[in-house]
Amino acid sequence: MVTGDARDEETARRTIDAAHETFGRIDILINDAGVGNYENLVDTSAGEYDDVMDANMRSTFLFARHAAPVMIAQRDGLILMISSMAGVYGFAGEATY
Repeated sequence: MVTGDARDEETARRTIDAAHETFGRIDILINDAGVGNYENLVDTSAGEYDDVMDANMRSTFLFARHAAPVMIAQRDGLILMISSMAGVYGFAGEATY
C-alpha cells in the first residue's frame, strides 16, 4: 500500500513503482482523483484555483507520466481519465473549471 498526496510527484512515482513490482506489469491506470470549488468566481482566490488544478490536472499528469513508460515497454496498457460533469454543465456564478 502506498499513501501520499496525489498532487506530489513522489507519491505518483512510488505508487506506479509499487504496482509494477507487485504485479510485474501495469495494465490499466484509472485517474479519478479530484476536487471541486463551488464558490462564486469573484470569491475564489488564485490559491484555491491552484489547489483545484493541482488535484485535478497535475495528479492526472503525474500518474500518467510514470505509468506510460511501463505500458510503452509492455506495448500494452490503458490510461482512463474520469472527470465530473460539473465542468461540462457549469453553474451560474461558480468557478467550475
